[in-house]
Amino acid sequence: MADDLSRSMNAEGNFIAQAKEGGTASVNVQYIYNTTGPSPIDPETITKGLQYLDKLPLDIVPEPTVLQGSRLGYARNHFFVGREKDLKELAHMLKSGGSAAIGQVTAATGLGGIGKTQLASEFAHRYGQYFTGGVFWLNFSDPEAVPSEVASCRLSPLGQVDSETQIRLVLSDWQSELPRLLVFDNCENSKLLNQWRPKTGASRVLVTSRKQKWDPSLGITTMTLGTLERSESIELLQKLSPHIADDDAWKIANELGDLPLALHLAGSYLREYDDEVAPSAYLKQLQDKFLLDHDSLCGRAVELCPTEHELHVAKTFALSHDRLNPQDNIDRIALALLARAAYFAPGVPIPKALLFKTLGDENISPPDKKDGLSRILNLGLIESEAEKTLVLHRLVAIYIQNTLSIEEKALSDVETTLLNEANRINDSGYPADLILWQPHLRFVTDRAVSREDEVVASLGNSLGNHLKSIGDYQAAKPYYKKAFKIRKKVLGEEHPDFAASLNNLAALYESQGRYEEAEPLYQQAMAI
Repeated sequence: MADDLSRSMNAEGNFIAQAKEGGTASVNVQYIYNTTGPSPIDPETITKGLQYLDKLPLDIVPEPTVLQGSRLGYARNHFFVGREKDLKELAHMLKSGGSAAIGQVTAATGLGGIGKTQLASEFAHRYGQYFTGGVFWLNFSDPEAVPSEVASCRLSPLGQVDSETQIRLVLSDWQSELPRLLVFDNCENSKLLNQWRPKTGASRVLVTSRKQKWDPSLGITTMTLGTLERSESIELLQKLSPHIADDDAWKIANELGDLPLALHLAGSYLREYDDEVAPSAYLKQLQDKFLLDHDSLCGRAVELCPTEHELHVAKTFALSHDRLNPQDNIDRIALALLARAAYFAPGVPIPKALLFKTLGDENISPPDKKDGLSRILNLGLIESEAEKTLVLHRLVAIYIQNTLSIEEKALSDVETTLLNEANRINDSGYPADLILWQPHLRFVTDRAVSREDEVVASLGNSLGNHLKSIGDYQAAKPYYKKAFKIRKKVLGEEHPDFAASLNNLAALYESQGRYEEAEPLYQQAMAI
């Protein structure tokens, strides 16, 4: 039977299932699909099935129902909240046919802990009733186990059907005109997906994956799954731990970046220890650069995960990161990009070209840079928000900074790149390009300000120049003043850069009509 299969892959990349006992027979997936027609089903049944699928609602989310003749992955999670927009979007994709791949942004598209499997499970429980051929859940995390997963999708008399015939019957069912919903959970391999997806018929395929970029020939419609809306995060925390006040729940959700896994662990922890740990005290514990080491985010107080996934935020991220090999050239570039992305403002779009510039003038070709970025996109570690911008979740940034061996120059490279680009744009007289990524310049400057060195002074001066150029004089003043104080302390009162700071501060005062304050600063700068 299916559980007695050993699997291998042939030279063409086709998965073969071979019986261990007596094992001369083998199952070639592509051959079966090429030689197997759809299972015979009477036209009336097919017509009724298609008519029922046509009733699948697109404007409302149906209530969950009991599904007969299906193979579901997980029981419904009663702590599931929100995602109404995502469920409706999936309904639109799957009603019209084809495959829908839920990829991590953020999260992440594809980010571990974002709730891809949970969303697919909720969709199956709510919308599965409209697929009269049934819902069939298959775990694709282990490619060698897929044949067994497939064989288990059809009940046959024990011992009366061999493995090859069992798989053939299932694939024949999938190619019929009777609508079925097939969920390929944790599928990260394009070839694997292409081999097992039905080649014809009315089956719909829903894929959950951290992989964001698929081969265009597969014709996959992708949906980026983001973090929860803040109101949904608060609802989830209070559903898990009802005693959390709205304000505390908002702040906790903010610290955790609205990541569903982290929220689930935090809410469960506060419920378990409600007499020992006040939400306000817990919030202070999270406001630490080592927050991922907190017991709550390592799974304390939670015994079961609704989808049987890792109950540990850092380990969830590690599942993706550990697949990067520092000895491989492309993976090494991927790690370098990831290290530098971690020092930008978390959760704020990063221009792709700006991130590439942090690699410096090293001998890295544009195709290699693109492939390196594709690696971390397809591992769900960073999200492509738009065609030319990227987003790194704040918890991933913390994980990278605190737990990985990051090259020491990563932070320096980010600061230098932002400084050089800010100066270039300021000198051009057209501040619009800098407005797009001003939050990163501000974040890097604010984070480094305690160092009081020349780089920090230059960052503050450049940010002040930009803010002054767009008329935000009040915001520019503290950055000019900080640059002034650092240069006076580090460089001395005779240094040209100190004179430049005097001049900038005087010009700011002049722009505000504060001429009496500007004049002595101009005079001092002139004297230097």
